[in-house]
Amino acid sequence: MAVNALDILKHAFGSLKTPVGQKVVGLFFLVQALNIGGTLLMESGSGTMIGISVALSLVAALVGVISTIGGLRAFREGEFSKEMFTENLVWPFGRILGANITTAILAYALGFLFILPAGILAMLSGAATPSGVAASGGLTMILGILGLIMGLGAFFYVTVALILSQPLLAIDDRRLFQALDESIQRTKGHRSSIFVALLGLVLVYLLLWAVFAAIGAVGPDFITMLGLLVVGPIVTSASLSLLNYLTEELPEA
Repeated sequence: MAVNALDILKHAFGSLKTPVGQKVVGLFFLVQALNIGGTLLMESGSGTMIGISVALSLVAALVGVISTIGGLRAFREGEFSKEMFTENLVWPFGRILGANITTAILAYALGFLFILPAGILAMLSGAATPSGVAASGGLTMILGILGLIMGLGAFFYVTVALILSQPLLAIDDRRLFQALDESIQRTKGHRSSIFVALLGLVLVYLLLWAVFAAIGAVGPDFITMLGLLVVGPIVTSASLSLLNYLTEELPEA
C-alpha cells in the first residue's frame, strides 16, 4: 500500500512535539545561530571579525553534519543519547556526501538530457535568434516550457528515487551503492506521495518565512532575523523525521 503524503507530513511535524524532536530542533537552532553569527561578523569587514566568521561557519558545518546523522538516529530510536552523535560518524558522513554528489550528478545530467531535445527543436525551428523567435510565434515558448517541465520532472524523479540513501547510510550503516540501490527499490510505487510530501515541506518553509518577512518589513528588523533563526531548524528537523518515517513505513527491498 502506497504511503500517503498527508500522513508523512503529519508524522514529520508531529514528531517535533516529542522530547527527541524538541532536542533535534534545538541542535539545528544552534547551527542556524552560528551561521547567522558568522554572516553578521563577515559583514563587519574587519580582518579579525572575518577570521572569527570563517571559524564559526566551519563549526556550524561540523555541528550540522553531526546533528543530521545523530538526529536521524534519534528519530529512529525514539531517544536522544550522546552516543548517537559521537560514535561511527566518519564513514556515514563520507558515504552520505558521496550519495549526495551521486544524486546531484545523476539528477542534473538526466534533467539536462530531457531539456536538450526541446533546445535542439527550438534551434531547428529557427528560434535561436531574436528574429527567429519573432517568426516562430509561440513555438519557442511552447518548446521552452516543455523542456523545462521535462527537465524538472527528471531532476525531481532522480532526487526522490534516491532520497532514502541518507537515512540508510546514517542509521543502518549501508554501503554507498547498496543504499542507493535500496532507495530505488523501496521508493517504487511511492514516489508521487514522497514528492508531494517534500513539496509540502518546501511550501511550509516558504509560508513561514513569508510571514516573518512581512512582519519584519513593517516592524522591527530583528523579526526577519528571528524568522531565519526559527524556520530553518523546524523544517530541517521535520525533514529528518520524514526521512526516518519513510525508512520505517516503506517495505524492505
